[in-house]
Amino acid sequence: MPPPYSGVALSEKINALITEWGIVKKLFSITLDNASTNTSFVEILTNQLNFRGLLLMSGKFFHVRCCAHILNLIVQDGLKEIDSSVIKIRECIKYIKGSEGRKQKFYECVAQVGIMGSKKGLRQDVPTRWNSTYTMLESALFYHRAFINLGLIDSNFSSCASTQEWIKLEKITKFLGYFYDVTCLFSRTKYPTSNLFFPKVFIIQHQIKAAMEDNDGFMNKMGTNMNMKFEKYWSEYSLILAIAIIFVISCILWSVLIPSFMDFDNSYKNGPSTSRKNELHKYLDEERLDRKQDIHVLSWWQMEHFHYPILSNLARDVLTIHISMVASESAFSVGGRVLDQYCSSLLPEIVQALLCTRAWLFGKGAMEEENATVESLTEDIFKLTCQDTRSRQSSNSISLED
Repeated sequence: MPPPYSGVALSEKINALITEWGIVKKLFSITLDNASTNTSFVEILTNQLNFRGLLLMSGKFFHVRCCAHILNLIVQDGLKEIDSSVIKIRECIKYIKGSEGRKQKFYECVAQVGIMGSKKGLRQDVPTRWNSTYTMLESALFYHRAFINLGLIDSNFSSCASTQEWIKLEKITKFLGYFYDVTCLFSRTKYPTSNLFFPKVFIIQHQIKAAMEDNDGFMNKMGTNMNMKFEKYWSEYSLILAIAIIFVISCILWSVLIPSFMDFDNSYKNGPSTSRKNELHKYLDEERLDRKQDIHVLSWWQMEHFHYPILSNLARDVLTIHISMVASESAFSVGGRVLDQYCSSLLPEIVQALLCTRAWLFGKGAMEEENATVESLTEDIFKLTCQDTRSRQSSNSISLED
């Protein structure tokens, strides 16, 4: 009997489930992360399904790798060696956090530079999580004048970044911001599907190339390390995911996505004559809709089913491919917050009832909350400062009245 988490055991289990659910003839793709067990499992499952002739093009498009996981690996490789300026920011925040007196001084510096009313947090990162490092840098840049001010009034504050280092930090933060935004998009619980893949991966590749050509040694090295991982997984764009972008071009204006696609758009203005046009040619000749409109792409294709019967069926299959498994991972992890060390003997029926009740009570927001945000993983030093200061001011006012 194979081990319970081996590729063989997983393929047998999934094969049995899809037969039980009656979807054996409705499979188009499966999205998995890069675990070696998953790679083994999907190869075995593909062979089993191909033996029965159930996969399109012998399963060539069946396995989709989780884009959120790949993107995380790419950035992790880029940040293997942290620049000294990033380390300085980490030390700055540790210094401020070190005592109540330092927190109060920083709070006063924030007031002096005129940014008191902001709700922006000052965050300390978790070094093993690159996205928390990004939020730390972003918040530090917002308060950089307060840091500089603190350096002028506190002789013990020796880790403040120099003017040149702040400029460098701004460049690093802007660069990481592209990856952060795409990661958040790929990790959403709603609609992280194939139409997002090509334009976003194109942007990532463009930014990596720009970093590799940067004169700054750190940016250059970071871009080079990222490119090695990018080439490993995305040296060739997934054909099936790239095709997905074709099914949204009548619902968007190319210019709001990537300017270089305008050439593609213009090339179809002089397409085949009307007598030789098939569904695809007619679709590509459609007038582009304004991207500012709130358009649900699948609904658009459903409405156009009689106009494009073949393409609408293709769009239904291709546009529903999930490019990330983060949302499903989050859904399964909810159980761990119900069955904890204090409630570990609940019956399956009770657990199901609790999860369903939670979904009914909180609605759409429930699943969104389950995606652990970066803010929940990082400590807001400034928020602590504000709370401490308010408490201190409150105590002083009471003592004065007494």
